[in-house]
Parts: sequence; C-alpha cells; structure tokens
Amino acid sequence: MRRGASIVGSVSPRLATRSRQACHSRSPISAELRVLAALNQAADQEPTVRALFNELLDGFIAELGTLLVKLKIPPTEARIDLLHALFVGLSIIDLATRRKNGRARAKAALDLGFDLLSGEKR
Repeated sequence: MRRGASIVGSVSPRLATRSRQACHSRSPISAELRVLAALNQAADQEPTVRALFNELLDGFIAELGTLLVKLKIPPTEARIDLLHALFVGLSIIDLATRRKNGRARAKAALDLGFDLLSGEKR
C-alpha cells in the first residue's frame, strides 16, 4: 500500500494541494488552521457559526469517506472519525509546536494510521 501523502494525493486533488502546501510553506496552512480553530471555538457558543463549521466539516468527512472507499477500506463511521481525528490532531500539534522534525513525525503517524486502517502490520 502506498503511504500517507501519496495515498491522499492519488485520491483527492484538494487534499493533495493541501499536502503540497504543507510541504512547501507552512504559512498558508497555519492561517487556515488558525481560522478553523477560531471557528471551532466560536461554534461552541454561536449557532450561526456552528452551522457554518458543520457545513465545512461535512465536506471534509465526505472526502475522507471517498478516500477510504478508493483505498478499498470500508468507510465506517468509526474509521472516518479516526482518520479525521488523526488529520486534525497532527495539524494542531504541528501548528502549536513547530517541531523541526514535525513533517517527518506527521508522515510517520499518517503512514501508521493508514496501515492500521487497512489491516497492514508494521
């Protein structure tokens, strides 16, 4: 099975674009993550913002389901939630820590996540 970024790139052009941006420049991704984090916080208390945030989330969840189908992994709610949590968690950790080896660690975590979802052993 192909690994994290190459898997995403072969299945979803939008996710591939985001992956390339993350590899070449952190600032566009950082700005987007900051906006999403602010929306997340505001959605907690503002119904209008919550509706917008949920609309964005629905699109992302649909793409994750499509990704799993194309990888021949059954897109169960639990698998989609796990993949979503992995992407969000790695993004937030990278934004907050700016570790020098952050990209390599994120790639290793994505590789492991896809291996676990596909049943491959590492």
